[in-house]
Amino acid sequence: CPSSDTRLGYRMNATANKSGGGSELLMRALGMKKILSSDKQELVIYDLTAGLARDSMIMFYSTVSDIEGSILQPLRIHMVERDPLVVSLLTDAMRRLNILAEVDKNSNEDNIAKLLKKCLSLEEGDAVSVLSRYAKSSTDSVPYPPDILYLDPMFPPRKKKVSAVKKDMAILHSL
Repeated sequence: CPSSDTRLGYRMNATANKSGGGSELLMRALGMKKILSSDKQELVIYDLTAGLARDSMIMFYSTVSDIEGSILQPLRIHMVERDPLVVSLLTDAMRRLNILAEVDKNSNEDNIAKLLKKCLSLEEGDAVSVLSRYAKSSTDSVPYPPDILYLDPMFPPRKKKVSAVKKDMAILHSL
């Protein structure tokens, strides 16, 4: 988990311990508070523009109920990314997550790592091909039919030159 003095760490800490993600705009846009209060057994989200998986992490932490890593509701997040370089980065992150989940059986980080390992999956491809494959198949043949399809608009056209984008987003822009 990133430290709370980073932007992502702050957002993740702000969503944890608050049913539905509290005031996090992404969670409000997805209607997580309403979904988490429903009787649904497992929530399945397809993040069709995974990027560096920040939004997926925010979605995950919206279901974490306490510091011990217990969850409010079972969650499965299927990340889809089309850029092969970003997929390589995410694949390496998932590999490291698997190692972390196996290392220390007693630490809090391990509980979170195990939950993340269980709920995250990754696929290389674009949103259109994933959705068309899903539309062509019957709901029974898809292992995890989605409850939420999340598409991040990524890089909206800039109307005027204000300031440069942050370094990590500049890397994605260049890709």
